[in-house]
Amino acid sequence: MRLKLLLRIILTILVIIVVIVGGLLGLNAYSDQHPNNQSINGWNKLNPLAPTHEYYVKTQKPSKVEVVDKEKDFYIYHYNQAGYTKDGKAKKIDYTASKKLKQNHYLVVSEKSHTITSYKEVKQSEIPTKAKEKL
Repeated sequence: MRLKLLLRIILTILVIIVVIVGGLLGLNAYSDQHPNNQSINGWNKLNPLAPTHEYYVKTQKPSKVEVVDKEKDFYIYHYNQAGYTKDGKAKKIDYTASKKLKQNHYLVVSEKSHTITSYKEVKQSEIPTKAKEKL
């Protein structure tokens, strides 16, 4: 009797785990097929199974400067440029910053679910060779 109860509990837990993992994988696949759906991408950013991609960029002039509050000297700087994976594969990268970034500096930009989540400055020597060749 106890063995049957234990098997039912274990089976129930396994079914729940399979449903959750399947749902997360499905969400990630749907997000990949619909990169402009901000609602789905917002949920998928929370998905622990969704991969984070890193792209290397060399900073340029901002493509647009948005004035948020001129009195408080608060602006949003928009950047649109090519980024490269460690394997040298190119992708258009659109990101924003609350301060003007120095030109000709190198950044590694993290993207999860078609959304830039962070960036940080890196030294040129830290950039993989294939990406460095493209920059």
